[in-house]
Amino acid sequence: MTKDNPGFIQNLNPRDRETKILECDCGWKGTFAEGFETWDDDGESTVCPRCLSTVAQIWFPTIQEMLDSGDPSEVRHAELRDSAH
Repeated sequence: MTKDNPGFIQNLNPRDRETKILECDCGWKGTFAEGFETWDDDGESTVCPRCLSTVAQIWFPTIQEMLDSGDPSEVRHAELRDSAH
């Protein structure tokens, strides 16, 4: 799975993690936070607590997206993140 080709998994805005109701093929419904959350280098996922299928993904911004944002705190975070790799 990639950011440009997420497949059946919903891409979610971080602001919606507590409010948007997600639905799994097995019938489970709940928010991102009500699922089992997992993290990796690219973002966060939530897994259905009933069938363990990945339901939604929140992608972390790329370093370039952070640099292009114009937000000084995002630019600094990008510089720190880039120097850690």
